[in-house]
Amino acid sequence: MKEFVSPKQVAQAIGVSESSLKRWCDRGLLAMVKTGGGHRRIAVSDVVRFVRETKQLLHDPKALGLDLELGDALKGEPTVEKCRVPFIESLKGGDEKRVISLAMECYLAGNSLAELGDQLIAPAFHEIGDAWSCEHLQVYEERRACEICLRLIHQWRELLGRPEESVPLAIGGTIEGDFYQIATSMAELTLRESGWRAENLGSGIPFHSLRTAILQQEPRLVWLSISHIADVNAFRQGMNELWGTCDERGVALLIGGRAFTETWRKELRYSCHAESFSHTRNFAIALLKGAGGN
Repeated sequence: MKEFVSPKQVAQAIGVSESSLKRWCDRGLLAMVKTGGGHRRIAVSDVVRFVRETKQLLHDPKALGLDLELGDALKGEPTVEKCRVPFIESLKGGDEKRVISLAMECYLAGNSLAELGDQLIAPAFHEIGDAWSCEHLQVYEERRACEICLRLIHQWRELLGRPEESVPLAIGGTIEGDFYQIATSMAELTLRESGWRAENLGSGIPFHSLRTAILQQEPRLVWLSISHIADVNAFRQGMNELWGTCDERGVALLIGGRAFTETWRKELRYSCHAESFSHTRNFAIALLKGAGGN
């Protein structure tokens, strides 16, 4: 995926004249930068932001380096509801290009990544997980769907652009023995979209290493996606110690994931339990404003 493109390529992608594009740039709607050689360039992430905010149609995504087939699967205005069934079926069938095109079409139409996580990604993997557990899907098909989804998430991450170094840092991941990557990767995107400099540390991280990361990286927010607990006693001790570190450092602790059941929620201490990516977004925005809650 390209990071910067020329004004001509942007005009081609959106389907407007270069003079119209220049007017948008002059009005501050699109940021144009100059290369060392004096060439004008526009960040692809800024073009995508502009398309989403102004409801422009992307007529030629390939001009931006996006290998998408938009409009072929959805008739009329793209919505998550229209996209969900073909998205899930394409994931099951391993049709990566269609999966990414469908999801990107919904994103370009203005849906937030939190909404797409809740209304597209989560339902897809609930259905795929059920089909796998009933042996209606093979193990390789479930793993393939995960890999395709991670590649989609990577493309979304690229389109968001790099967070500003001046914004607050959030770090997170999954605990030791939990190697499910999709939820923590989507949490990172949700937090970035909400104004945080979020960094996903990865999966299977021991609690002592998470505490070290807090001391060294000095985040304002730590998130954990808990999909599997291998050892309940070690989990209890690790969570208590992690909360102690967060509490001492004034760091908010955000917990999500299907394995963080009501029993754990009643027993352990944390700043917020997120039942969805939208809940994650709302808490993150409130925390930025100095109004975080439980």
